[in-house]
Amino acid sequence: MIISNELIVTMQLIRGLGPVALNKICEFVSNLSGVSLTLGELFDIIEEMVAHKKLSRFSMPEFDDFQTANRKAKDIISRSSDMGIGVVSRYAEEFPKNLLGTVTEDGKPSVPTILYYRGNLSVTRKPALAIIGTRNPTEAGKTAGQYYARAFASIGINIV
Repeated sequence: MIISNELIVTMQLIRGLGPVALNKICEFVSNLSGVSLTLGELFDIIEEMVAHKKLSRFSMPEFDDFQTANRKAKDIISRSSDMGIGVVSRYAEEFPKNLLGTVTEDGKPSVPTILYYRGNLSVTRKPALAIIGTRNPTEAGKTAGQYYARAFASIGINIV
């Protein structure tokens, strides 16, 4: 079953529903048959998961809370679009594949559930180089960073 960006953002706005629970719900939903999911169906699925203790430490809110969060989610997505900001979930085909292997410093998976972006996501398929520095670089550090960024960008490498 496909879970929409709108419903993912809705869940992110539900008090007490953290990233681990959000990912459990999304994984569960993605394994169900069907085409799309309504807010009411999502609510029922989460309620069932809570009843069967598949979501520990999560206290099920009222449906009104989900409706309020859904209105806010629609507004966030709409305002993002107005500002030229796209929204893509990790379950979408266009989600950057290189982010699917994201892990924490201790090696645990840490893939963003939703990604806000500006520009063209197709550039994420090209090789990339992250230039990491300090908030207070020296002049020599700034010069070196700019030099390497230009050099690598000139041969088609994305600079992150």
